[in-house]
Amino acid sequence: MTDAFSEAGLDINDVPMVQADPWDRDAARMRLNAAPDATAILSMSVMQAIAVINEARRRGLSVPRDLSVVGYNDIPDAERSDPPLTTVDGLGVQKGCTAARIVFEGGPPRHEILKPRLIMRASTGPAPVN
Repeated sequence: MTDAFSEAGLDINDVPMVQADPWDRDAARMRLNAAPDATAILSMSVMQAIAVINEARRRGLSVPRDLSVVGYNDIPDAERSDPPLTTVDGLGVQKGCTAARIVFEGGPPRHEILKPRLIMRASTGPAPVN
């Protein structure tokens, strides 16, 4: 991830990060408090990303006009959120199937690379112009 930030001209140490349990009711508030001027938030949980959308709305912010929100690990709730949540599909089912196949096939340990995919929905847009 550090390489991706560097390629975009960003220093990962300058990015506010909030670590919270996916079901922590205060996490969305903490995220927006940690970066009140943020134009985009990536949450490593779809449910937390949906909570960020709701907290943004409570604060009078419009998603995606004022704030883009992205969640990780696509689940059906992401598509049903308002607005529908852009996600990174971590391929959880495919990971499990690949792991099971490797175990049952036997043989020496090996690496398999699965590429997550971005699922664009309505919770992201261009950064607001100030």
